[in-house]
Amino acid sequence: MSTISRQTSAGIIYSYLGLTIGFVNLLVLQTKLLSTEQIGLLTFLITQSQTLSMLSLLGFNGTGFFFPLLREDKTQRMSYLLLACLVAGTGFIFFSSLVYAFQNKVFEFPSQSVLLKKFFLYVYPLTFFTLFFNVFELYKQLNYDIASPRIYRELYKRVFTLFVNLLLLFKSFRFSNFMLLWLLANILPTFQLIYSVLKSEWPLPKTFSFYKGLKGMLSTSFFAFLAGTAPLLSQTILLYVVTRNFGLSNAGIYGVALTIVNILILPNRSLSSIAYPVIVDAWKNKKLTTLRNIYTKSSHTLFLIAALFFTLIWANITTIIKMLGHSYAVGQQTILFLVLGYVINSFGGVNGAIIIGSRYYKFDSLLQAALSLLMIPFYNLSGILWGLKGPAITVCINYVLLNICRYFFIGLCFKIWPYSRQTLLLILLLISVFTVISLIPTYSNPFINSVIRSTIILFCYSLILSNLSIISDLRHVIFQTPARIKALLTNIFSTD
Repeated sequence: MSTISRQTSAGIIYSYLGLTIGFVNLLVLQTKLLSTEQIGLLTFLITQSQTLSMLSLLGFNGTGFFFPLLREDKTQRMSYLLLACLVAGTGFIFFSSLVYAFQNKVFEFPSQSVLLKKFFLYVYPLTFFTLFFNVFELYKQLNYDIASPRIYRELYKRVFTLFVNLLLLFKSFRFSNFMLLWLLANILPTFQLIYSVLKSEWPLPKTFSFYKGLKGMLSTSFFAFLAGTAPLLSQTILLYVVTRNFGLSNAGIYGVALTIVNILILPNRSLSSIAYPVIVDAWKNKKLTTLRNIYTKSSHTLFLIAALFFTLIWANITTIIKMLGHSYAVGQQTILFLVLGYVINSFGGVNGAIIIGSRYYKFDSLLQAALSLLMIPFYNLSGILWGLKGPAITVCINYVLLNICRYFFIGLCFKIWPYSRQTLLLILLLISVFTVISLIPTYSNPFINSVIRSTIILFCYSLILSNLSIISDLRHVIFQTPARIKALLTNIFSTD
């Protein structure tokens, strides 16, 4: 897993640098300078554009299974990229036309109609540029380059957005002007990534030759379409239900909660991105030992990272809410349940990538699609039963069902079981940490509480990290991180 560890480390470093800036953008600037309704609008636009861009890709991201056959031939490689662009363009025209035709019926929220009607058209350029960023990011990932797209998406975009947010400090700066510059900040990274790819492949081939297994590639796309769109579609439906039933203001609270949840998503996303081509090659060469190693280490590593951040957020939730402001207090339990859902998902490691990379990729596609459809009525029902935190509880249930199904499928079909006695030991140690933290007396000053609790949590987790062999890769990454940060920061502005 040396390649995975190195690439994941780089991806995580860039992502967390960007996330730090993102926290300043949202938790320090936007929550103070924008209303919850305006933040809800930004969340709504981003979520809808992400879902539409994934739909527009028509599942072509699942054809990475074929890429090892094309990687060494530049003409075949660039033909694959051209085909991806053609598919994406076709999908964009179809789904954008569909949304435009039905937007007044589907996205009509009476109490917020003025705000949504004024800026809803921003969905289309956001979708277009997000879509083609995803296309070129996929191409980079399949060529074992995870760091470059991370720089553009996670770091540069947030730096651009930071400058736009700082303009909000000027009272005369109108929200409509902010939205224009915010849109520009979100689309600039796409131009940077496209330039990077074209520069690395220049000169371009004069002719293009499409892979002879095109029919099989397009067939694979259909099932990848189901698998790729299901998670985003589920999140879109979640925010749609919250917006319709609880208002755009509460959608803004969910947007802030999802930003906090991004802490947990980044390691999973970075590891899954670079692990996928490695997994595809392992299936091609029938290296079950490699797959078992990746599955086991990813499960324990991602779970420990997610559990650490959940513990920190749980122990400091009062301070977090105080920083956000009184209007966000209603979202306290929502934040905790959303974070818990992603902890549950992290426990499965890269199980989804292992199934998608195998000949049974159809199973994961159908499973995710079925669960997403199953959860739709539960979002509404849980909202009625438990209020604003209800949809977040449904997210947890969805991840439990998804990972149980994947766990038994991989175990029964491939005889790969990722957990051992040390897994049970890890869980017991984490429960012990929770117990210790809950026994700490509470002080009247929330910031003193945060410092004391966070220090104890980090100390306990460092002990776990130092003594469990199943997370040796994580230990190696952490020890190497200072040197890598120095090297990455030195080259950050010269990276193609």
